[in-house]
Amino acid sequence: MVFKTREFAIRRQFGVAAICFWIVQVCLGVPSVFLASVLLTTGKAEGALFSISLFLAWIGCTLAIGVGSLLHGRSQLHLPTVFKVDVYRPDDIPEEYDQEYMGYRFRMLPKGAVEVFTADGPTKYRKWEDFTRAVGR
Repeated sequence: MVFKTREFAIRRQFGVAAICFWIVQVCLGVPSVFLASVLLTTGKAEGALFSISLFLAWIGCTLAIGVGSLLHGRSQLHLPTVFKVDVYRPDDIPEEYDQEYMGYRFRMLPKGAVEVFTADGPTKYRKWEDFTRAVGR
């Protein structure tokens, strides 16, 4: 049986991470590569502490931007329709939903059907088993 699902899409803002990445590459990466090439070609370590700190800052910023871009990246969450409704006032729940199963307020309808009070409003299920399957128990 297929249950209705809601799909939430989190979309990233175009180009912000890419712009930050390339700014870091130009400001920190190019000088780091230049200092490393001077060290390799001349064999002299002039300003070694500065070179090391610049190189580590380049690596750290690149990793931070990359991880931030991945965390903020495009993702889709497929969530079932049935969600608990967090009620802060008991008056928010209609009186006809007088029974509760695992935190979900519901009422029994004729012929074994179930109507559940969800975040989307009332949701109907033909059988009790369909409701418990949608809840995940």
